[in-house]
Amino acid sequence: MEQKVELKKERRRLKTIADAIQADVDTAKALRLATEYISENVKKRNSRTRDEQKAEGGESELRAAEVKTEAKYSIDSDMHHNLKRVPIPTFRGDKQDYPIFRDAFYQCVDKASCGPSFKMLQLRQYLGGDASKTIEGFPASEAGYEAAKRRLEERYGGERRILLAQLNGIRQFHMVRQGDTQALDAFQNKLELAIVALAESGRTEELENDSMFYCVSKSKFQPSQIAHYKRWLSIEGRPENLHSLRKWISEELRIR
Repeated sequence: MEQKVELKKERRRLKTIADAIQADVDTAKALRLATEYISENVKKRNSRTRDEQKAEGGESELRAAEVKTEAKYSIDSDMHHNLKRVPIPTFRGDKQDYPIFRDAFYQCVDKASCGPSFKMLQLRQYLGGDASKTIEGFPASEAGYEAAKRRLEERYGGERRILLAQLNGIRQFHMVRQGDTQALDAFQNKLELAIVALAESGRTEELENDSMFYCVSKSKFQPSQIAHYKRWLSIEGRPENLHSLRKWISEELRIR
């Protein structure tokens, strides 16, 4: 009888221990789940914060770029209003003058945001002599304007024609006499235009001392001037070519 009583007590004690252990297990599980939940929420909150910061940073960068662009356009607009209007020379058919006329007209009129009819009227305004007759009868329309530009380019433009015009300009120039500063300055302009035309066309071989351009250019000076030029080349250690001839002329003009 006493053994049965003791057995019941032992069972109750073991159940109490088991209940306590289970309670501890449940508590630990609950704590683990709570920790995981809190950790997940923290991660989500941090992620949202980073996204918001990036968005705010992107908006700030975008606004900064917009402000910079607005400032640039404002400066460009102010410069545009303050710049002096580029004059367009009247072209009368001299091939040497065509590149200057073409560049000015294309920049000031052809690239402007106006219709082809107005551009055609402007083109007629800046042509005279034989050049004006070249496009006589062309209508003030898009087709007429494009045809007029093409006709002028065919007659007066083209790389080879421009180079020949520059060479003829030098060939037709009178002799540059000793002490004639005005003639020397005018010849330097002719020579500079020829050098630019040769460089733009890639004809760098025509800049050398055995080229037609160089021989014709040098022939415009008297023997005493050429002797002085040769001495200058020797002192300066420069090669004999169009660039050196242009530099020598520039030095001669500077000291006079």
